Amino acid sequence: MQKNKITPLLYKSFLLLYVCFSCLAWGCTEKEQGQVQSAEPDSLSLHFEQELLIGDDGGISQEPVLASPSEIRTDREGNIYIADTKLSAVQVFDADGNFLRSIGGAGGGPGEFGAINAIEINNKQALMTIDASNKRITHFSKTGEVLSNYNSAEGSVIWPQYFRQMDKGNFLILQKKREIPGIEDPEDLHIQSTMLHLYDSTFTHLASFGHIDSLMDSPSDFTKIYTSTTNAGNFWSSEEGAVWYAPPIYAGRLYKFRKEENGWTLAQTLRGQLLPEKPLELDSDMQGTMAIVIYTDEGMESGSAYMKSVSLGIFEMKDGGLIHLSSQLQDGQRKTIAEVFDDEGTLKGVGQLEKFTFEKTVQEPLIADIWKDKADRFYIIDERGTPAVRIGRIAGL
Repeated sequence: MQKNKITPLLYKSFLLLYVCFSCLAWGCTEKEQGQVQSAEPDSLSLHFEQELLIGDDGGISQEPVLASPSEIRTDREGNIYIADTKLSAVQVFDADGNFLRSIGGAGGGPGEFGAINAIEINNKQALMTIDASNKRITHFSKTGEVLSNYNSAEGSVIWPQYFRQMDKGNFLILQKKREIPGIEDPEDLHIQSTMLHLYDSTFTHLASFGHIDSLMDSPSDFTKIYTSTTNAGNFWSSEEGAVWYAPPIYAGRLYKFRKEENGWTLAQTLRGQLLPEKPLELDSDMQGTMAIVIYTDEGMESGSAYMKSVSLGIFEMKDGGLIHLSSQLQDGQRKTIAEVFDDEGTLKGVGQLEKFTFEKTVQEPLIADIWKDKADRFYIIDERGTPAVRIGRIAGL
């Protein structure tokens, strides 16, 4: 398996991101199994009811509690774990937002990080971190002691943007590997072209699924670079063991995968809110176009696009329904849109979260990550001004 040499902060090749925007149409080119065609959805009056704010505290704290938060998890007790890339640490708070401890720090020693790629609270309620720079996966106790390290063999783990522990202890990793010229092995080619990768508890590879060409119609060079370096989308593992996936550039389709006798297959395609325009324009000269240039051992790769519709997260609610959050360019603003589906996958309503509205020239929505706990509280990393985590519920669902 080839090592991905372009992931930011992980490898010696350089990743240069130039801010600017543009657009491309994505769709499902393979037969869409179990596709649900929704009737005209209701217009929902939604409101984010903030219950707690972490960060942006006006200097009350005596230490930099949050500098560059990137990902959030919660445990059964309601404790909040926030990965911070600038601090190279996981900041831990109790359910009331009181700072408890900082786990980690910059470095290569035990419990230190070269780069925090992803975090998870495992089935035993221990903190797990993935550090591709130090090429290891670390288990921490709740108080921050290192319980164990898993140092992977070269190329044996796809270093993710996002991962979750599923039933039976398996781990699902989200990452699109860069396509490296000259690869002929069928398994390596399959892994390079897929988005979701399943590993057992020892991080031995079990399966890969979610083919990029099936989920995104004729992906361009830009989209392949974007998904392998910046944003591979979002997924949520359901209580029944299925997996919901939302592509990063959102074109109104969500996908459900389920394990069958012949492996993981696409079981259902949901049609959400279809945009009147393409969700992405390639090679645009509009203000807010994103240009990506990467230098690898194989040479330079580049692409630019103006993105109009980006997925922010997909979540299963306590009642079995589904909610998908996206940032969509509408009426000259980047609006945060919520689509609500019932437990059968029918789109019931669409609404806007006014609190999270941005200018259309913003490269991407200033929301670094969204998490939802088992009580249907949402944790949103807001990057406007001083980074903060806003915790609350979406009223009107």
